[in-house]
Amino acid sequence: MNWIEKASLRQRLAVPLIAFIFSLFIILQGYNYVNTYQVQQTNLIDRIKVLSNGVSVNLQAALLFDDEITASEVLHAFSADKEILQALLLKSDGRLFAEYRKDGLVAKAPNRTLQLEIAKNGYALGEDAIYILIPIFLDNEVIAKIRLIVSKEGLNETRLSAMRVAFSLFGLIIIFSYIFIAKIQQWVITPVVNLNDAMQGIILRGGVWPTS
Repeated sequence: MNWIEKASLRQRLAVPLIAFIFSLFIILQGYNYVNTYQVQQTNLIDRIKVLSNGVSVNLQAALLFDDEITASEVLHAFSADKEILQALLLKSDGRLFAEYRKDGLVAKAPNRTLQLEIAKNGYALGEDAIYILIPIFLDNEVIAKIRLIVSKEGLNETRLSAMRVAFSLFGLIIIFSYIFIAKIQQWVITPVVNLNDAMQGIILRGGVWPTS
């Protein structure tokens, strides 16, 4: 702590103030970033699940009658959501029954770790996509599953927007902190330093006030 003892009055006042402001900024922005990202993620997954539930109801007849053409047409309802890259309809035995691919895109399949997470939670977040598994029930029995691959582009844009806002606020805080410290220097530190210099002068002159 030797630097505190050697620091000037201005530094002793400014450093703790700056540290407090930046610590508070980091905490608040960190909370806002995490909260915003999680809310957007939850909204995206819930939206996909609602659409998937509607599609799964319409797929029941096609599955019962083993109608792959109708199933493929029903799966194209996922084109209504631009975030959905791929939808695979798998029978209960794991056989691919029908599929939808956005613009013919072949999306990257989840790795083993993500597959385990999907089996446990019904979805998993990869680096570039979200993987969602939707079971299709008939008389309380799972007759098929829809494997969805959803783009994270919207979530990534949300994250970048939050970071841009954070950096903008960071710049404003730097500017206002500089102005505030300058005013503290003008209103508090300079008068105190001048008073201290005057007192030191009196002490050095043996406590005698100057006559002129």
